[in-house]
Amino acid sequence: MPEILVAAELKPDRHLIDVGCGAGRLAHTLDVARYVGTDIVPEPIAYSPEICGRPNWRFEVADPIAISLRVAKALSHQALLPR
Repeated sequence: MPEILVAAELKPDRHLIDVGCGAGRLAHTLDVARYVGTDIVPEPIAYSPEICGRPNWRFEVADPIAISLRVAKALSHQALLPR
C-alpha cells in the first residue's frame, strides 16, 4: 500500500480519505494535512485516534450498505465514461 501512496504523490499538504482504515496502522505513518479514516468495524475505529496520535484527524464507522450503494453508483457512471 505505501507504494500506491508514493505513486499518487501524496504530499504533506494533501487530504486523504482512507476507506477500510482498520486500526490506523497505515495512517499513523502518513504525513498529510487532513485525514478521514472509515471502516465498517467499530472496534478498531474506537482506538485509531490513540494509535495515530493526531487529534485533528477523523475516524468514523461507515455503514456498509451505504458504501455498497455509492460504489455501485460510481461504477455505473464510470462505465459510461469514454475510454
